[in-house]
Amino acid sequence: AVDALYDCKSEVIGPGSFRFKAEIECAKQFRDAAKRGDDSGMLNVMSNYGMQCTKFYLRICHCFIDRVNDRV
Repeated sequence: AVDALYDCKSEVIGPGSFRFKAEIECAKQFRDAAKRGDDSGMLNVMSNYGMQCTKFYLRICHCFIDRVNDRV
C-alpha cells in the first residue's frame, strides 16, 4: 500500500498533453517486516513495491485527467 504522496506537480505541455509528477512512499510494510526480521516478508514487499506504486500513481493521474476534462 502507498503510505504517502509528496510533491505533486502538474503541467500543461500542449493541447491535450499534460505531465503529472509525484513522489510516492511505500515503505511502512517494508519497515514492519524488517523489524520482525522477516526476510521473506521483506522480499515480498520489495517485489510488490513497484506494482503498488504504479497502480496508485495511475489512479492519481486518472483523477487529474478527469479534473482537466471537466474544465475543458
